Amino acid sequence: MLLFFAIQLHAAKFDYVIIGGGTCGLLLANRLSEDSNTTIAVIEPGQDVRNSPNVTDPENFLASFNTPIDWAYPSVVQPGAANRSFTFHSGRAIGGTSTINGMTYIRADAAEIDAWEALGNEGWNWEALFPYYKKVERFTRPTMAQVAAGASYEPKYHGQDGELHVGFRYALANGSFEEIAQEGWQALGSPVNPDVNDGDTRGFNVWPQTVDRESDLRWDAARAFYYPVQHRTNLSILNGTAIRLVWSTTKDGSRRKKATGVEYTNTKNETIVATIGKEAVLSAGSLRTPLLLELSGIGNPQILESLGVDTIIDLAGVGENLQEQPNNDILFSGALNVTGSTTYATFGTAEDIYGHNKGSVHLRSVHQVDQPVIDPRYFLADIDLVTQIAIGKHAQAFWNTSCVEGHTKLSSNRNSFHDG
Repeated sequence: MLLFFAIQLHAAKFDYVIIGGGTCGLLLANRLSEDSNTTIAVIEPGQDVRNSPNVTDPENFLASFNTPIDWAYPSVVQPGAANRSFTFHSGRAIGGTSTINGMTYIRADAAEIDAWEALGNEGWNWEALFPYYKKVERFTRPTMAQVAAGASYEPKYHGQDGELHVGFRYALANGSFEEIAQEGWQALGSPVNPDVNDGDTRGFNVWPQTVDRESDLRWDAARAFYYPVQHRTNLSILNGTAIRLVWSTTKDGSRRKKATGVEYTNTKNETIVATIGKEAVLSAGSLRTPLLLELSGIGNPQILESLGVDTIIDLAGVGENLQEQPNNDILFSGALNVTGSTTYATFGTAEDIYGHNKGSVHLRSVHQVDQPVIDPRYFLADIDLVTQIAIGKHAQAFWNTSCVEGHTKLSSNRNSFHDG
């Protein structure tokens, strides 16, 4: 049995305590705090990065990797990938990973969303979710020059009154490779997709980004959903790291399966409990949510026992079924000088490229809450390696098409493999 002797301070009581101030957590906090009679707290270890040029400037997003605003979690060594470890980039800021990602705005395929309902979640399907996609979006129509450079969209699939700016950067209008790329993929039989956000992600498309075109600013979750409403007196950001749920107890001292608070450590390393009035919402992402659950006694009893944590709820699936798709880059030297943004994508049928092996994320120890054990289990299923090789050959075929090959030199042999 694990005993904790830290002195606990108690923060105020909140109707809703949201664990994680990232893409989902801040949107939820925004919506819940619209009711002035409801109090909301968001526990987030990251800082306010609204003035960081590595965040705001779309050209600088790679500069944020492996900095204090990136957790940069290492994976365990991967036997199926030449015994290498890979870095899992994850945003450590108010706004989460939306502050460091590539700003790609591509919705999930309708088939993926409909699968939620097929698995037994009635009402969770593309048709039901689609109005909410539109509600949060503030789409800026491309200019004529951007359309000429390859930008396309279908108005009925986009919203214009939401908080999240989505559009095409002016830099796209300076590009001259998108048309060439489209011809190359069409030569291989890939269809042109006029709007990759219509629920069908298959085909070639020049996709929009989460940017405000006029100011050329990244529009992360904090800029969209938190900063405009941070003045609300019923909304609080508790800067700290959530540790575990606090369970209610009976008169004899036994614990009930009802959380009454969330324990977290603040920037002064003080242990504080935020009391839950109605609900706690776990929104810490796929790499941190399992850690909080396991520290709270929710998970596989064998894993919890090895950590010295009492099992409150037996739930063996916690931390399992991690689905992480690797990227394998094939790089070439260009024979054509191109200025512009790299905003085109081509997708195969999703089910053809999903990995068959499932990985896991688990707590390393009760004293290392920021160091998860991440095991993506790359290429331990033969079919995954066969698929990856086939994808690489397909990409090579694109560069060898008659309309593309004249614009590149020989392969630079700087092929790289990384988590994606």
